[in-house]
Amino acid sequence: MKILHIVPSFGLGGMEKVICSIINHSPLESAHFILPLDGEVQASSWIQNSNTQLISFTRPMKRKDFFFALYHKIKECKPDILMSYNWGGTDAIWLGRLVGTRKIYHNEHGFNVDEAKSTAFRKDLIRFFLYRLASKIIVVSHELKSMMATKFKLDSNKVILIPNGINTNHFCPNSYERECIRKELGFGTTEFVIGFSGRLDPVKNFFLMASIFEECLSKSSDFQLLIVGEGEERENIQKEFKKRNLNKNVHLVGPQKDVLPYLRAMDLYLLTSFREQMPLTILEAMAVGLPVAATNVGEIPYMIDHLQNGIIFERMEDPKKIARMILDLNESTKYPLMQKSAREKVVSCFQENLMLATYFSLLQNLN
Repeated sequence: MKILHIVPSFGLGGMEKVICSIINHSPLESAHFILPLDGEVQASSWIQNSNTQLISFTRPMKRKDFFFALYHKIKECKPDILMSYNWGGTDAIWLGRLVGTRKIYHNEHGFNVDEAKSTAFRKDLIRFFLYRLASKIIVVSHELKSMMATKFKLDSNKVILIPNGINTNHFCPNSYERECIRKELGFGTTEFVIGFSGRLDPVKNFFLMASIFEECLSKSSDFQLLIVGEGEERENIQKEFKKRNLNKNVHLVGPQKDVLPYLRAMDLYLLTSFREQMPLTILEAMAVGLPVAATNVGEIPYMIDHLQNGIIFERMEDPKKIARMILDLNESTKYPLMQKSAREKVVSCFQENLMLATYFSLLQNLN
């Protein structure tokens, strides 16, 4: 069985981790082909399945030339199943139909910054028609599933909700590694490290993160901020923290192939996004035993139990109020219980094998 994944990009992100998980655990008779539309292939370092091939693609500037080039790449591959991803991959749906691909599964994991607060009418109109050409639409959140029914009028049997999952044997606490990486980063044993990992993208709302951290630091000099990742916002982030005179307590360590040691160095994971669906980084952080403070968007209310294993706040919440909750958490005797509860939630609800079983059941049905 040949499966072609057409992705907007194949960088170091949560969606790419899910794709790699599917590929790495696929049955031996499955051959996977990955076509990144922007040429980015960093996530290929996560692939352990030798029956996988990257397809080189140089995106033409003109739309007509792009359609023509992508059509021929799909035709050359002759996939049994085509998997397209997010807005950037939607053209693969109709082009795949032109080629004659029988099974096309479109995956929606979230939205770009231009749709951080609401989806765009023009794109929604295109989605309305293209979704109908797909065999199934796979979504990762209840919000997206509801949107497919209300906004795009899709039948419930056409939409499949597959929550993200992770390997909790791999993502787990490790006190020795925690001590080593904190020492390497220069963190003291009493310092409270707030952390973030992921793409440095405008949708993550780093201005709010800076405001929250500034408030925390104004109450205690023991706070440190650790940011793992790379992206277009890096320069703006550096400028913002410099303007607030917070640079000494902020650590940008760039992209990391293995984020696990850095998660273990943290005491709290902070996500301030305008919009998310089901961030894999939250699951990874919780599995390591980190309480998570995050905005009330997408699937996050299903992932975090407020004040049991984390903190949920609104996008327009006063940074002082959020900082107060973090300070209270740091000072609370319930913190160890929140750590335990965070890991237990992921172990009980978001295991990788549950996610994979659903994907493989779908992929193996070629009828």
